[in-house]
Amino acid sequence: MQDGRKRVTEMLINECELVMFSPPCVPGSPIWVARVMADADPGPVMPYVNAVAKNAFYDSRVPTMVWREGEHKYAL
Repeated sequence: MQDGRKRVTEMLINECELVMFSPPCVPGSPIWVARVMADADPGPVMPYVNAVAKNAFYDSRVPTMVWREGEHKYAL
């Protein structure tokens, strides 16, 4: 890149597993939970994601990022 920034081509997460389930506190709920287990900790990049994500809130004490898109709410 000509402006002095370095292009990073290495992937942070190479493998992940997705598990979906209905919340145990509300059996039969039309709401689903998706849990992703990854082979790397995304924590170090979360402040950068927070800086560019619209309508997101990152709490480094938890550490969790929460945002909403339409009817859907996400936590990472």
